[in-house]
Amino acid sequence: MITTAQARTHGVARANLAHRVRTGELERTNHYGVYRLAAAASSPLDDLRAAWLSTNPKELAADRTSLPRPDAVVASAAAATVHGIGDVYSAPYRIIVPGRRQSSTGAIAYSWRPLDSRDVELVDGLPVTTRERTIVDLLDDEGDVSIAADAMRDALRGEYDLNETRLAELLTPYAERLGQASGDGRGALSHLMVTAEVDAASEASRALDRLLTSQVRLPGIEAFINKVISNMPALAATLPVVTPNAAALMAAALAPTRDALNNIDTAALSRIVGANARLLGEVANHPAIGQQAAYLANIQAGLASWQSTIPTILLTTPPPPHISDEDAARADERIERTGPGTYRLRKTAASQDEAEPGKHAEDATHVDD
Repeated sequence: MITTAQARTHGVARANLAHRVRTGELERTNHYGVYRLAAAASSPLDDLRAAWLSTNPKELAADRTSLPRPDAVVASAAAATVHGIGDVYSAPYRIIVPGRRQSSTGAIAYSWRPLDSRDVELVDGLPVTTRERTIVDLLDDEGDVSIAADAMRDALRGEYDLNETRLAELLTPYAERLGQASGDGRGALSHLMVTAEVDAASEASRALDRLLTSQVRLPGIEAFINKVISNMPALAATLPVVTPNAAALMAAALAPTRDALNNIDTAALSRIVGANARLLGEVANHPAIGQQAAYLANIQAGLASWQSTIPTILLTTPPPPHISDEDAARADERIERTGPGTYRLRKTAASQDEAEPGKHAEDATHVDD
């Protein structure tokens, strides 16, 4: 590409450029004063390159990009287009410049925001903001967290490794906007990663989905399953006494998995895991388990309230049979047991002599306590 100002600097008149356009050697671009060599291979970034050239048409691109601090840097949605991240319309192209400027065509949106040299890189001949700075600029310019999150997700899918430390620094001013404490750049980064579903939990979930939907055999699965089965007795030992055969139940539940190891695929593994989970769930939720647990809880409560003291036992006996005043005068009378639950007044030998034969002074029946 060449601009009218560059051509004039090198002694080429505007009329010469116009003639070459008529002969088909040059093509006019959508940006005033910028021409493109017709024989050159086209690129999706041609229009953006022409726009960037127009920001300083007198200087050659090579001279401009060799400066320690480029005079114009492609940013925000336009930079995302260069990096191939995000899904946002890039026009008008946002370009960061050192001072205030206005675009005469509306094809360029100038920004004069501060820019650290660490946040600038050269991509396909264009000075653009880094992926980290581009993600933050999208958050600021587009006002939609999901747009920045989409760009982050795309950036992590490529070969480029995001500098999370720098990204957290750049996100620090936006921490409260992302629901974090003021100045918590790390928290803001974590929130953005969760929104982009590139956090550790989301990555693990996707990895499991890929594993279970793949038909590729899993290396090392036999050793893993055998280790699980061998640890079942130890696991069963931690369960309540009400399930003494838990080890056998679990081993039996995993038997289909063990038998299928030689020809197992991930789809089969998914079905087996689902079936075993239902079986173990039925065992764990069986009503008998709940009843036994309640029974053991009652025993435990009883033991907790029990006191090791000897109880006081009060034994009562029925009163002795009524003795008349006349009988009471006989001091040698006393009660004797004549049979189970039967008592009588026994007299001394002297008293028995006075009594009629076979005649007891008085009998009474009492129930033993």
